[in-house]
Amino acid sequence: MLITCPECRFSREIDESKIPERSVVATCPKCKTKFTFRALPEEADDFTLEAAQEQPAAEPEQKPQPTPGKNFPDLHDPAEDPGDELWRKIGDMSPPQGEEKPLLGQEEETPAQPERPVIEVPFERLDKFGFFPGIFSTIKRVLFAPHLFFNLMPLGRGIVRPLVFALLILVLHDVLQAAFLQAGLLPTLGLGGEAMTPPEPGSFSPFALIVFSPFLWTVVLFLSAGLHHLILMALKAADGKFEATFRAAAYATAPIIIAYIPLPFELAFKAQMILIFVWNLAITVVGWKYLHRTSFLRAGLAAAIPMLVLGAAVLSSLSGSAPMV
Repeated sequence: MLITCPECRFSREIDESKIPERSVVATCPKCKTKFTFRALPEEADDFTLEAAQEQPAAEPEQKPQPTPGKNFPDLHDPAEDPGDELWRKIGDMSPPQGEEKPLLGQEEETPAQPERPVIEVPFERLDKFGFFPGIFSTIKRVLFAPHLFFNLMPLGRGIVRPLVFALLILVLHDVLQAAFLQAGLLPTLGLGGEAMTPPEPGSFSPFALIVFSPFLWTVVLFLSAGLHHLILMALKAADGKFEATFRAAAYATAPIIIAYIPLPFELAFKAQMILIFVWNLAITVVGWKYLHRTSFLRAGLAAAIPMLVLGAAVLSSLSGSAPMV
């Protein structure tokens, strides 16, 4: 009987009279694929090796099983023991010329290609981690182990949860900034050095802007991630989809929690803003590097190009508006 593997087409002629009647499954000695090499005349459709092994032995005395690592164990029928001679003969057969000698009957499977390991993002499994522990654990991982956080992050789960995480960070920042401004705890609004004073009673309250904060930040996040994704694609650095670019940008908002601490001194406030900007930029680059499986150089260029263009535009505007001497 000629038995041929349907996967690699390795075949050998085996004496059918020495094959047990109820044996239908063989393991290819070359590629280790298990396949049905014949159909029995009765119950051929639903007969399996497991069903054959459940049948009672024909002899009252139990026959020994063939030794693993030899033979074709899947051809063995507990009810009929044809002996080891046939299996040893099969095991000694050489492969076709030019191919490696197969290891017959080995129960060890060929190791599969390693897949990228993934670890759940705590914020995306609040049902498992809890609300506050999930948020704190995610922030901690982003701030202090971004390379592991993004390298093991699962993809294909959408951008809704990363967006919600970023909005929680950003909107709470806006609420606290408004409160600090009302209390006169902020010396400046930004790095320009302009002085801030608490609003007078009855004047416009900064809390009124909080209503629009989620919408505005959502627009900013999508526009920023979309622009950077186009640049990543132009640099041939976007191995992942837009989801990967957006996830890195959303979770990189974690350093903004530093601004939750009010610093009334102008120099300390500026240092705080610079630290947040640099930390956010570094985490974003690390996120793109690992989620897109690209290099730090290309991820860094994708982050730097918009800033360089914006800086050149600002310098050009300032030089154009400078008075002529």
